[in-house]
Amino acid sequence: MRKLVIMGIWILLIAACAPLSLFPTPTFTAAFTPTPTATWTPTVAPTPTATPTSALTTYVVQPGDTLAHIAARYETTAEAICVFNALSNCSLIHPGQELLIPPEGFAVTMSTPSPTAVPFTVSITPAAQTLPAGASASFFASVPQWTSSWPGVRWSVAGLPSGVTAEFLRDAVPAKAQLVLSTSCTTPPGSYVFDLQATVAETTQAAKVTLNVGERLSESQPGSFAGSFKINAIRIRRGGPSTEKYGPFLLLAFCDSTPPRKLRVTIQTVTSDAGKPMPEPPGFSLFSSLVWPAPSWLQTDSVNGATAKDVAKSTGWILDWSISGGVYILAFERSPLDDALPPENRPAAVTYGVEIVP
Repeated sequence: MRKLVIMGIWILLIAACAPLSLFPTPTFTAAFTPTPTATWTPTVAPTPTATPTSALTTYVVQPGDTLAHIAARYETTAEAICVFNALSNCSLIHPGQELLIPPEGFAVTMSTPSPTAVPFTVSITPAAQTLPAGASASFFASVPQWTSSWPGVRWSVAGLPSGVTAEFLRDAVPAKAQLVLSTSCTTPPGSYVFDLQATVAETTQAAKVTLNVGERLSESQPGSFAGSFKINAIRIRRGGPSTEKYGPFLLLAFCDSTPPRKLRVTIQTVTSDAGKPMPEPPGFSLFSSLVWPAPSWLQTDSVNGATAKDVAKSTGWILDWSISGGVYILAFERSPLDDALPPENRPAAVTYGVEIVP
């Protein structure tokens, strides 16, 4: 019995002193293989950084405003406001409309299509004219290849002789113009060649024009004259057919002088279709001739090719005008609508006096 007790004690001592490895506990090791992470590099788009709306100024359009006025107030441009607000028509804004003012630094580059890819030429009709010194002549210019996608044509003249001036009368078509050359009584006789230039975008083309100037014209003298509305009348138009008038006329020619002189025209008598004196005179005007020889009809509207220009109108029975060199037409005016009036109210003939006052 004593042996069994001693043996039990030894077994207990051995169990207490034995290493734990006698009863191994399994160890779990996690095997983790990381998943590769994709690397993303953002692509920067070439567009301006959006500005938060809250940081922008909103302007409410007032009556009478234009984009140019608004742009000047906020130190920007009308084009920038138009583009920034995506307006379909930059010329059309209305009161009460809200517009965002572009931030500082916002700019718009406007490009104009250039017609240089399509070479253009300058047409001039006629290419040469002859006139006396002191008269004017007209030439009609155009760019035949012009289209509405091109910018307008800028006209100019190079190489004009001394004493000759140029004026361009615009046509309804941007590629057409009437060139009026006016000589003076002091322009030396001779043949002059110069360039009529047309500029479209940055391209300039030219056509040669010849002006043959002769001796100076003879000046008109004062006197008394008579005219009939029925015989040898001149037609006058300041626009379309509805503006037409007609009446007797007188050609006049003057040179510049020092000191200047004055022309005075005074109606003396007016006779009606009934053969009786009229208490009121017809209207009459002085026109500058834009062509040589002087025109047989007067057209002041350049759209249809002007032959003359209004320079003075009568006041009652008198016309006064400070003389300037050139060729002129004094014309009395009666409307075709007057034909419906009673005979005593229709002017038939006039007598008048022309004075040249120093």
